[in-house]
Amino acid sequence: MTRLDWSDEALDRRVEQGLEIAFCRDMVKAELPDRSNLILRAPDIAFSHQVEINLGAITCQIVHVGGDHAADSSVVYVPDDKVMFLGDCLSPDIYTGEASYTADNVLRLMDRLLHFDVDFYLAGHSPEPLPRDEVVEYAHLLETVAGLVEQRGDDRAAVLAALQERLAVPLAEEHVETVDEFLAGIRKLTAEGVSSGADHLEDVGNATEVP
Repeated sequence: MTRLDWSDEALDRRVEQGLEIAFCRDMVKAELPDRSNLILRAPDIAFSHQVEINLGAITCQIVHVGGDHAADSSVVYVPDDKVMFLGDCLSPDIYTGEASYTADNVLRLMDRLLHFDVDFYLAGHSPEPLPRDEVVEYAHLLETVAGLVEQRGDDRAAVLAALQERLAVPLAEEHVETVDEFLAGIRKLTAEGVSSGADHLEDVGNATEVP
């Protein structure tokens, strides 16, 4: 990335070539309108799995967790405060067609995040910290939708009906969006000739051991 041309013309060209998506191009243009002096520095520290950084009064761990949004997603865990900064790791894949989740990736990610001793999670686009119980509830929703999609396949109406029956409440926009993202995920996997193979979480909210 340090060698890329970041001019408007170069960004547009990469979108046309399928090397970049329009959303990211538009955000770069909006947030950095003048890129004439833009220089991307190579990182000073590289790591494969995790690295611990002493900030003086506090120590934090940067941990690679992956996920659908980006294979290199990492979180920042502050053990003393039981806080974790998630960035965008919980977001779906937005770079290859429809926004999508794949069961194996997202359920493995949630399992990993909930194994840390965390009281509050801070997501990249959430204005308020997320208490652990809300993240556990979200993990159960993801697991439920993944299981229903695994059982019923690419049948949106059937999955939505089964989810409403399972939750016993009217479906909110979040529920429908999550179903659509898992359905998009199985369509991508089918196109690639890969089985969706959902691995269900067990006792997802109980583990507090730091891996």
